[in-house]
Amino acid sequence: MSNSGHPKDSGRRRGLMLVLSSPSGAGKTTLARKLIEEFHDVNLSVSATTRPPRPNEVDGVDYHFRTVDDFHRMIERREFLEWAHVFDKYYGTPKADTVARLEAGEDVLFDVDWQGADALHDQMPNDVVSVFILPPSISASISACLACCTSKGASAFESFTNSPYCATIASASVSIVGISLPSLSSFSFVAIFLVSSCLCSAVFCGFPFLPFLSG
Repeated sequence: MSNSGHPKDSGRRRGLMLVLSSPSGAGKTTLARKLIEEFHDVNLSVSATTRPPRPNEVDGVDYHFRTVDDFHRMIERREFLEWAHVFDKYYGTPKADTVARLEAGEDVLFDVDWQGADALHDQMPNDVVSVFILPPSISASISACLACCTSKGASAFESFTNSPYCATIASASVSIVGISLPSLSSFSFVAIFLVSSCLCSAVFCGFPFLPFLSG
């Protein structure tokens, strides 16, 4: 995508890591697909995962499919640039594969959450170009998250609402406004969590959500 060389190169262009991140519902996956379609020299990062292959998925092309034990060994050997445990499945970005593609001059696209983007930047600060995509509105982000939880079933919804991160932020939020936590419905709990997360992002990221809060 770029004709500029990397500082560490000696006459040969090094690829870059284009990292797209966003809250749910902002459209980063759609934008990633468009970039792949428009720029043939950009390729999507191939993640490792412990989930079973879906029909027509090819190992090494769509994902690097690994057993849980294999994935744990890769974690112990620090073979991931970033990894996460999501809905009882593991996902991660293998470091060796990414480095090989960059050294070959290939631009690699990453479709990750903000935590993944932060980890990639920490691991490869000279190679990352990070783009954070805002949702069209906070309500759209809430709707997308709830739809995602619903589509993945009750276990996914429970994993989300019972996660320590969700509980910490939501508990702090309801304490501030004086609401009793047990009295909240699951919908209210998730809504408060998402809105408070957006507000935290606004405080720490230069108030990017203020246009939505002001209508």
